[in-house]
Amino acid sequence: MIKETFTKKIAENTNLSKNDAKQMTDLIIRSLTEILVAGKVLKISGFGVFRVVHKKQRMGRNPKNKEPHVISPRRVASYLPSKYPCGRKRKLFSYTPEEILSRFHEGCGGKMYKAISVYKWVYQRGVREPDAMTDIGKSLRSQIKNDLRFELPKIETVLKSTDGSYKFLYLMADGYKIETVAMNHDDHFSVCVSSQVGCAMGCKFCMTGTMGLKRNLTAAEIVGQVYQTAAYLAEREAKSLRNIVYMGMGEPFHNYENVVQSLRILINGNGMNFGNRRVTVSTSGLIPQIERFLKEEKANLAISLNSVDAQKRAELMPISKKYPLEILLKTCREYTPELKKRITFEYIMMRGVNDSPEDAVSLSKLLQGIKAKINLIPYNMNNGLGFERSEENTVNSFQSYLLNRGFVATVRYSKGQDIAAACGQLVNIKKTA
Repeated sequence: MIKETFTKKIAENTNLSKNDAKQMTDLIIRSLTEILVAGKVLKISGFGVFRVVHKKQRMGRNPKNKEPHVISPRRVASYLPSKYPCGRKRKLFSYTPEEILSRFHEGCGGKMYKAISVYKWVYQRGVREPDAMTDIGKSLRSQIKNDLRFELPKIETVLKSTDGSYKFLYLMADGYKIETVAMNHDDHFSVCVSSQVGCAMGCKFCMTGTMGLKRNLTAAEIVGQVYQTAAYLAEREAKSLRNIVYMGMGEPFHNYENVVQSLRILINGNGMNFGNRRVTVSTSGLIPQIERFLKEEKANLAISLNSVDAQKRAELMPISKKYPLEILLKTCREYTPELKKRITFEYIMMRGVNDSPEDAVSLSKLLQGIKAKINLIPYNMNNGLGFERSEENTVNSFQSYLLNRGFVATVRYSKGQDIAAACGQLVNIKKTA
């Protein structure tokens, strides 16, 4: 109860969105230890002013000043291990229409259609200058101009594959770089977005996993990848951007709040309007977040499986030590009666590791009772990791067995292999000086 009240007061006193206020509350709680180590104790006074009291003073050891120091929320933000300073302009690309209405209630006159108008100008017309939004009142335009930033990730380089796919290197405001891929299909493009700078999961077959985690991406940074990629393609290609997959750098469910916020923005009918069935979120198997996602969201879920042997999977994917394969599949089985769509199980086929006929038999048994689609992905080569791609005839035989057992089983050959844009090959996180 105290945490919820504190979050509410932060939102009221700082003009942060509810989602950002919640994250700031969590960051403050996690940062208390660091502040104590620094010789300071954080106290909250009136839910609007933060007091920092030196240890000696608090313990009555001849303090020089009897009154504690009083600092603003902006100062407290300097202690936090993330960029959520209070009072600064927030990014428009982190807001849903409902949150725009909430933040600019007076300027919108309490009317949702005005917030929707802002959304349509930005997402459907590509306008990011408030003064150009001619059907919006001057007062609201002024508020938006003063209170919001229209900042987007910057496209630093673009590589085009021989198969027509693109790999984008995006520069974040703090100097970190991430990669995003636009995959070329017969009549459309799909965009593969990153959710983190680096990744903490440490999967042995993945280049991203060799980098460690630098930080989470914000909802605005995730949305910005799609927005910028769509705009780039619209200028150069006749085909439109149709699908989104959260399969780039990072573990999406390790950044759950920002990923879900970006998802809700991207599927909004007044914005880019992708629709739930056009969006897939992939996870290595974080069970609490899987349960929450299946309960609350309607987008597609994909789970990176990669082995039917619990011990082998734990070696390949260390997260399986925390969330064992048996419990992961049990969770999926429990939710199957409520699901209207299949859960996709991604199975990266590695020669001599997980591609034997016995593996196919075990996989078919393990997934019994689950509304499943199996996506077989021949391994994309990464020098130095020690894995090789399964032979084509091995992949085909594996697929045939699953099909004969009544499963929906497809083979996905990754796009952009010649530009290191394929599944498991994204790696660039260099930070500019």
